[in-house]
Amino acid sequence: MKALVATSNHILLVDLDTGTVRSIESHQPEYYGISWLVEGKYPIFTHSVVDCSKLNNIASYADSQKGYLSLGPTRSPAFLSDPHQISCTLNDWVITTNTGKNRVTIYDPNDNSFRDIKIGESHWDRNSDDTRGDHINSVYVKNDRLYVLSHGQYRNSYVLEYSFPECGYIARHDAQNRLGLHNIWVEHPGIMLSCHSASGELIDIKSNKSLWSGYASYARGMAVSADCILIGDTEFNEHHDGSDHCGIWIIKRHSYHTMDYIPLGAYGPCKEIRLLDVPDEAHHGSVFTNLDWVQQHETSAVRGNTGLHLDELLLHNRKHNLRRTTAHTNDFTRHMDFVSGCVDMNESGWMKPRANAAYHRNVTAISKHTGMNSVKLSFDYMFLYSEDLSVQNLGIIFNKHKNMAVCLRYTNKNCCDIYLAKNNEHVWEMTELLIPGVASFGKLETTKIGNVLKISINGSPVVEKSLDPEDAGGNIGLHCEGSYFRNFSLSEL
Repeated sequence: MKALVATSNHILLVDLDTGTVRSIESHQPEYYGISWLVEGKYPIFTHSVVDCSKLNNIASYADSQKGYLSLGPTRSPAFLSDPHQISCTLNDWVITTNTGKNRVTIYDPNDNSFRDIKIGESHWDRNSDDTRGDHINSVYVKNDRLYVLSHGQYRNSYVLEYSFPECGYIARHDAQNRLGLHNIWVEHPGIMLSCHSASGELIDIKSNKSLWSGYASYARGMAVSADCILIGDTEFNEHHDGSDHCGIWIIKRHSYHTMDYIPLGAYGPCKEIRLLDVPDEAHHGSVFTNLDWVQQHETSAVRGNTGLHLDELLLHNRKHNLRRTTAHTNDFTRHMDFVSGCVDMNESGWMKPRANAAYHRNVTAISKHTGMNSVKLSFDYMFLYSEDLSVQNLGIIFNKHKNMAVCLRYTNKNCCDIYLAKNNEHVWEMTELLIPGVASFGKLETTKIGNVLKISINGSPVVEKSLDPEDAGGNIGLHCEGSYFRNFSLSEL
């Protein structure tokens, strides 16, 4: 099988049988979406033109409508703002995520006409730091239905279902306690699959089950053949120079067992994957008929590497990532669903939020078990001095809306203060100081019986707090920002 992969700076041709990777295009501004007309001679790509990382207020978005679609030697008018995924339809329309304008745009390349489907109340993806759109990133058409996936930004992700081609609203499908999803594939009406990117998982939105977890660094991009599912992976670096390493996980379709991992190289973040020569069920299912153009369309771009011989580096990455698929089976991941972020674990078992540009060393997770009125949670914790991390928190969430917690906050005196904290627009605010000056490392134990919360440090009680009943309901969870923890245990009393 052969696939096209879009990264920020390249379109890659990948032979999935041999692992061969070639850059076939790199001369146009930022790539994301890939599709093609059923009888088309060329692939169609999306290009944002602007630096999307700087789109953060109404002034920058007002000047952002420069994005376009490239169709081989031609291009569409510049009618898009920060476009993400696209999908062509059987009647030769191109459905594209007009992400910056918080809408889906349906484009007809025959006459350059287009019409919009507005998503949500916001006219832009971000009007200011406090007003955000829905960040539409993925579209999918199956039979007479159009599915539109909202990343959600700092809110939960969701899928909107429309009739097609009429584009009449039918239903909304909310992801449960998950944000930042990418890609949508509806295997049948009862199963709706997506990538929970930051936690490196393939999930079913309707059941909220994690179907596969390969411990991917950042899962984005999905393709589906008759036998397997492909998931794109990005290992972000700290240079922000477009040299992030990316790869593809190959998963057995019905058992969700990991079959292989193909490292692609330092081509930048993986944005999209499309199968070329076999039907791609996560796409429109029609193979690309002009493979000769793809084979002949090659640039002279060369992979970057870190000093090792390239083959040795890629082989090392492949073995490392395959090993990680079975290593990450501790109590924390078994008991908890990631809402955002993910964790790394060292040889001593200490876990900490993964440091990447996407989630800034934060992880939030909640218990998979519902209805636990009496619960005990314990783990070892440790705070270390950091010059580049000004805030370090470790919070025990006990509210179903994930907006209230008892929080350990590290201070520059190498100790912790214990606060009652509330989450306001994704920022934890310390609202009430409960206990100052506890140890910056030790064992924390929390019990919640009804609406009474008790916390002990190293076996000694330090906090007992009666909560409002409306604040005490819901699954217990954990929010970790910069700190370390291990020996996680969660049980019902």
